[in-house]
Amino acid sequence: EGITKLNVSKILKKLGISNRVFYNRFNNLEEVLEEVYNKIVIQIREKLNHEYDEKQDFFEYLLDLVENSLLLSYELKTQLNLYIFGSDAYSQYNYEWYIDRITKLLNYAKENDLIIDVDSEVFGYTVWCAIRGYNADAVIRMEKEEAIKQIRYSFNLLLQGIKKQK
Repeated sequence: EGITKLNVSKILKKLGISNRVFYNRFNNLEEVLEEVYNKIVIQIREKLNHEYDEKQDFFEYLLDLVENSLLLSYELKTQLNLYIFGSDAYSQYNYEWYIDRITKLLNYAKENDLIIDVDSEVFGYTVWCAIRGYNADAVIRMEKEEAIKQIRYSFNLLLQGIKKQK
């Protein structure tokens, strides 16, 4: 039904708990949503936070990260995805975590002469926005397999544009 139709009574009914149990733990619906959001953010980060292994192709590693991000979006679709995508845009801490991660990957690629000289922070922000936007839209409009095929194709074109020619 979406986040706009969620309320405390629906949560109480679904969990089979009383008002007293709910309000002993939470003051309102927003606290519940914030806790769910924080748990999901941690879950996503844990799945995306594996380090690059230099034995692996760097660009394939990046494509896998983007694909994994999309897969997580599909897995979490039923877990309040509209709230997650909306809150994600306003969370400074989460924004900084992603920008830092993307910037480090871009700096690594520049230091190892894998990509052209790009402004890592500016390009990183653009990548973050593009992936978030794609994920939010794709989970609504298309089947997971098609979305993966399309993001890998499109993101690979983006990577080819910054890849250093040898």
